Amino acid sequence: MNQTDLRKLPKIELHRHIEGSIRFETIKELAKHHRIDLGVQTEEELLKKTKIKEPMNSLEDVIDAFRTTQEVLCSYEGIK
Repeated sequence: MNQTDLRKLPKIELHRHIEGSIRFETIKELAKHHRIDLGVQTEEELLKKTKIKEPMNSLEDVIDAFRTTQEVLCSYEGIK
C-alpha cells in the first residue's frame, strides 16, 4: 500500500485527553464553584486560552492550553 492509499483510508481518533474534551460551560462552572481565578477578564479570553481549534506548533503549546482546564478539574465531582 502506498502513501496515497493510506491518506484515503478513514481515520479514527486513538485517544483524547479530558482537558481537551471538557465543555466550555463546564470550565466556567467549575471555576466559579471552586472560586478559581483563571486569569482572564472575558469569556472570549477564556475560550482562546482553553480551546484548541487548530494544530499546535509544539507539545509545550498544547500543555499550556490544557493548564487552565486542569486547574478546574480539582475534584472527583468535577471530573465525574
